[in-house]
Amino acid sequence: MIIYSFATRPDFLLGQLFPKARVLNASPFEDGIHIPMHNDNPADGDLDEIGIWLFHLNISRSDKWFRDRQSVLSRIQVAGYRIVNGGITDILKTTIQQHNCQLGLPTVTMLDDDEPDTQVIVKTNYNYGAVGESWLNRSQLEALGLVDISTCSVKAFDEYYCCRFEEVDYSVRADSRLVVERYVENPEGKFYRFYRCGTRAVLSEIICDRKIKKMRPGLPRKNWYYLFDAPESDSPIVMNAIRFCRAIDLEFGALDLAVDESAVPYIIDVNPTPGWGSETQSDILSFLREGFKT
Repeated sequence: MIIYSFATRPDFLLGQLFPKARVLNASPFEDGIHIPMHNDNPADGDLDEIGIWLFHLNISRSDKWFRDRQSVLSRIQVAGYRIVNGGITDILKTTIQQHNCQLGLPTVTMLDDDEPDTQVIVKTNYNYGAVGESWLNRSQLEALGLVDISTCSVKAFDEYYCCRFEEVDYSVRADSRLVVERYVENPEGKFYRFYRCGTRAVLSEIICDRKIKKMRPGLPRKNWYYLFDAPESDSPIVMNAIRFCRAIDLEFGALDLAVDESAVPYIIDVNPTPGWGSETQSDILSFLREGFKT
């Protein structure tokens, strides 16, 4: 396996699953990247026989990462690799909600004429407060179709805030770098993360008493384990997540879902580069690790 990686760390989920994989550090616009033939790839167990090239770019929009994207993808395939997540190039929060609308799934998108007392959350349009984007300079951001958020009223994930819709200043609503979404909550403080790794999937139910939910290690959680193509589940959380993954061709990554008091699930975030850190859920790692071997 080759992991083509940008703005990630070894303690991200992918690195914990496949610590022996070969990592190539990615840079934007490097169409001439050296692509080793699959047979030259150092052994990494059973995965060496499969030959996977996995795009692991921690950035919200990467459709312009290569000047001639199709040519690079073709070279990777000719070198003997099956490409994973090669089509995941836009995980802006606005794009995620557009996918929800197109699929007929519940959406948290707010409209100007929505009820003024609706509880909303204000956050960056970029993934995780634009941490990945911070690795790029202004000219690189512009070339990728992204904008510097250093002058935003919200500049990082720990600056997200909740309020009533009527309390959101018009300048915030008009700023394309920010989003205002309906805040979804339930009395138990539950939220969900759906992991996919090839043919395997795990749904985690997490309890968090904070208003702004984050996947912190050690939070109380329950896990359910599935074969992605035969989940044997009638849970709308699982079925909506599977449908969404198929629609955008997400073979590796995680979805974050919120549920309201009526147990209606909302897909909030899509992350092809999910973190892991010091989490101790070894059963999840063992199960997902098999997802690219079958």
